[in-house]
Amino acid sequence: MEVVGCFPFLLFALVGGLIVALVVHAAKAARRRQEALAAFAAQYGWTYLPARRTDLEGRWPKFPFLRQGDRRYAANYLEGEWRGHRACAFDYHWEETTGTGEDRRTTSYAATFVIVSPSLRLQPFAVRPEGIFDRVAEFFGAQDIDFESAEFSRRFHVSSPDRRWTFDLFHPRCIEFFMAEGFQRMACDGTSLAADWQTRILTPMEIYQRLERLHRFLDQMPSHLRAEGA
Repeated sequence: MEVVGCFPFLLFALVGGLIVALVVHAAKAARRRQEALAAFAAQYGWTYLPARRTDLEGRWPKFPFLRQGDRRYAANYLEGEWRGHRACAFDYHWEETTGTGEDRRTTSYAATFVIVSPSLRLQPFAVRPEGIFDRVAEFFGAQDIDFESAEFSRRFHVSSPDRRWTFDLFHPRCIEFFMAEGFQRMACDGTSLAADWQTRILTPMEIYQRLERLHRFLDQMPSHLRAEGA
């Protein structure tokens, strides 16, 4: 009877101990990541600011991934030069609430975003996977930009206020590179470029790889567009 009576207390202690262990583990993992990001910044001559900040939405107001959810903030901000272009990377956190009453649920999300601000004149554009609603809208007259590659035009919805410039940017070799690299989303606000934002935290090596992919994409930019932006 004594063992049965103590069971709730033992269970409570076990659960409490598990929660404490998880919190300690998460804190250690966060500290290790901060150390790795600081080392990344030191290696490439970047600035690293681990503290929270809430000003990035205003800095890039046209990027939709910085306007999702509530209670938004950034942390672990990295900034510097990457192969002649200004660039940054940061962890972004937000919450999304669904349902009402007893079914109301709030979920927290975190992602690492990598943004390159090239020393070239760009025009705004957006690339995302084509969906069924895009096809319905096209049936009623709405159009995205169609390219020489039928596969690319079928798989992706591309929009831009400067259709001619964007059509020239995505020339056949650039399209081939885009699909070979496995890009799924890309957005440009006219000054900065981001691609394939996902709801997960990236390692320093993955940040490096994202920077390199964006740099190689910019290398595909045709000479006459580069001359216009000189």
